Amino acid sequence: MSEAFTNAIKYGESHDGEDRITLCFQAYPDRLVIKVRDRGRGFNLEELPEPDFAGLPEGGFGLFIIKNKMDRVSYIREPGGNLLTMSKAFKGK
Repeated sequence: MSEAFTNAIKYGESHDGEDRITLCFQAYPDRLVIKVRDRGRGFNLEELPEPDFAGLPEGGFGLFIIKNKMDRVSYIREPGGNLLTMSKAFKGK
């Protein structure tokens, strides 16, 4: 969640001055769903390159970590903003 929120702060700046970030948490018996909404320019989740692991940059790992740690990740560009949805199943209840 912190990676997604950090990215929303860093890249979610709108062009109309309405820099709002919305977090939504939904807890179900079998999973947790986290939604992060911002008003930035957006990106294509499927076309993001893997980070440069050899160069060990200070940043650039956020979405890679999210995609590898969450069970489901989706991203949509909505009118007026972006919505990143992450879901993690509860294991071994």
